[in-house]
Amino acid sequence: MKINGPAIATRSELAEKLKIGKLVKLNKEREQPFATMLEMIVDHLISARSAVRGDGAGPKPRPSINVGDLSARLPADEVERPIRPGTPSNEGARPGSSQGRRPPSPLTRSSDSAPAFPLEPVSSLPGTPLGPEKAAELAILMFGTTKRAFPEEWQQGFFFNVDDEILRYGLVQLKGGSCGIIASVQAYVLKELLFGSHKTADLNSLMNPDSSRRSGALIAALTEILWQAGHGSATVLLSQVQGGSLKQRFRPAEMMVNTFQSQEALHKFLTTYIEQFSLPHGNGILQFLYSLCLTHGINNIIEEMDDAKNTLVGRHGYCTQEMVNLILIGRSVSNVFDGDKDVDGLVLKGVHKRGPVGFLSLFEKYKMCEVGARFKDPVHPIWVMCNESHFTVIFSSTPIAPAAKTFDLFYYDQLGAQQEEYKLTVDMSGRTPRPVRGEDDMVPPIEDTITTKWPHAVVDWNGSDPLL
Repeated sequence: MKINGPAIATRSELAEKLKIGKLVKLNKEREQPFATMLEMIVDHLISARSAVRGDGAGPKPRPSINVGDLSARLPADEVERPIRPGTPSNEGARPGSSQGRRPPSPLTRSSDSAPAFPLEPVSSLPGTPLGPEKAAELAILMFGTTKRAFPEEWQQGFFFNVDDEILRYGLVQLKGGSCGIIASVQAYVLKELLFGSHKTADLNSLMNPDSSRRSGALIAALTEILWQAGHGSATVLLSQVQGGSLKQRFRPAEMMVNTFQSQEALHKFLTTYIEQFSLPHGNGILQFLYSLCLTHGINNIIEEMDDAKNTLVGRHGYCTQEMVNLILIGRSVSNVFDGDKDVDGLVLKGVHKRGPVGFLSLFEKYKMCEVGARFKDPVHPIWVMCNESHFTVIFSSTPIAPAAKTFDLFYYDQLGAQQEEYKLTVDMSGRTPRPVRGEDDMVPPIEDTITTKWPHAVVDWNGSDPLL
């Protein structure tokens, strides 16, 4: 894009240059904001044209251009069902059989109001009901009030991208809002697949795990996240209702509470009930989030925040940093720098230990935050990446030596209907010339975020178009 004037380095500057600041502001107020400026502009032009022709009054509802509903109201037997580790994979099923079918394209439009399948009770679940009082406490922790509820965009479980043979390690996010929780769980899934008990020596299957390895890695990831947030115990909630809309189905007061005193017992229980957390149209991410909060303790979460009035869900239905930190390191601190900081008597709480996986933020490039070494240098080379209001994952499939001059990173966006592998080569040698960019060319935000950890890096997209 060629625009007269100084170089544009951020989307905010681009919006100002295009004089669409008001359009961007209105987009943020949408129930389902558009992901790109192009979508915003096209929608605005279509709406304006319709108004002139008398086709309607005002803008049309947002179509699901980017992400759609991957389960697209499929019958239950046509969605990839999680299988317990050790059971045979169904990926070699014959063409035309229900076992081998894939979900429709992410570009498929779906009816947001239609339930995935009829409302049905689930009987014979272990545990005791959560009850209305504790459910109200959790609602206040999420939103600051009992009058708000999760939007329908959060109606999904943790399920994998089986629509592309090279991205089957990736979880899928159907719609906006829950990226923080899904990307954070994705980081732990990758940890299991690449460096944990579900690692394989077969390089061909390392990045293309079968159903058994995927399911096993998900169970292990959820187990580890819950156990590290606990204090020698963990809590898991099971839903007594499946199907219907989120409002019909997500009934925290009726959910069954189960508590475990060992990590082994927790893992065994999640293995038995993993389908509750991984159905595309289920309660999975919300059940897991509530389980995590009960495991860590509501009072502990509040005490760890900088302000007791902070919440885990932001104003526009997005995950807050406190929620992401609770998943990544087991504490709901409000900041990403190392340790605590005393600012004129106000103690700001940060990261207390080096985590299994890390975190990087584009906001550090803008000098709007400080990411400490404990997040930048995790045990494993996997980072949740915050680019403005969206969380994704970047990782290496092998350990990165401290003195390494060149290494590869893989980028995965669970929301972007990604259909190709993004392999970025990071060159720290100082011998590789930087890409030639025009005066007005934008630097990809992913590159800017990478340079917050590797300041002098030259990033090669290896033939892929850089993501702007």
